[in-house]
Amino acid sequence: MKLLTIVIPAYNVEKYLNDAISPYLKLNFVKYLEVLIVNDGSKDRTLQLAKEYEKKYPDFIKVIDKQNGGHGSAINAGIERATGKYFKVVDGDDWVDANVLDKLLGSLETTESDMIATGFVIIYEDIKQKEEVHICNVEYGKEYQFSDICGRIDYIRMHSTIFRTKILQDNHIRLDEHCFYVDVEHDLFPLKWIKTVVFFDDLLYQYRIGRPGQSVNIKSMIKNRENHDRVIKRIIDLIRDDTLPKSVKDYMEKKLENMINIQYSILFAMKAGKKERQELMEYDEWLKKNNRELYNSITQKKILLMRKMKFWNYYFVKLLYKLSGKRIDYIK
Repeated sequence: MKLLTIVIPAYNVEKYLNDAISPYLKLNFVKYLEVLIVNDGSKDRTLQLAKEYEKKYPDFIKVIDKQNGGHGSAINAGIERATGKYFKVVDGDDWVDANVLDKLLGSLETTESDMIATGFVIIYEDIKQKEEVHICNVEYGKEYQFSDICGRIDYIRMHSTIFRTKILQDNHIRLDEHCFYVDVEHDLFPLKWIKTVVFFDDLLYQYRIGRPGQSVNIKSMIKNRENHDRVIKRIIDLIRDDTLPKSVKDYMEKKLENMINIQYSILFAMKAGKKERQELMEYDEWLKKNNRELYNSITQKKILLMRKMKFWNYYFVKLLYKLSGKRIDYIK
């Protein structure tokens, strides 16, 4: 029986795929693992390399080849094909710690929680630094009711989460396709059905950030800002569900507030032009009309300052920000 399915969305990652796969070749409990490499219409040698691994390790590596549909589409394909008891996404340019994964696999046979959350490491590739991310205010190894604990913890990101596969499949969890930033949908869509969660402090996921062209690079976020806004609107629709426990809805709204603030940061980071000013003003007005609570949750001083002057001071605030020496390279 496969205890864990790891889905690797892979688009043009030939440079990183060997690093992504190598930890799985060192495992003692590899018989419990299923790795699905989902080639999302790559134009480089990603598919060729993936098939070489599948041929060499057919017992646990499988390749799904599909037309390009984006990150969400690759995860959707993985959900459909997964046979493991649990399900985790590891992007094709990231990897896992083999020792931590071995320890986890050894415990999954007796684990019955709907969700597992682990620590992870952020690797800042551009500045050659690392940051450990731990889930705080919990007792590791103890099972909690998610609705009881979610108000005491920070947002659990995709890099931490492992879901029971049956929950994803039985409830037809599907992420938006041809869209960036759907990792938030991955994190939040299943929560309606998540009753129990257990936390581990081990740093499983190794998250690479800071490389050019990455979706969290600010230039990419400006280019794909409509995608980010699209995901925000799907999450707004999600939290309108009256069957969600209040604590879970509050947990989701905290993430939504963060995303709204990021959207403002993206719009503000654009060049100082008439069209850019208009787009920022229209977004601010849309939020005011559609969700006054979220509108009032904005804490960015530069946005509050511009609101006071009805955005007539837009160019002045942009100049002050530039002179301050602050800049945004990426949003983690």
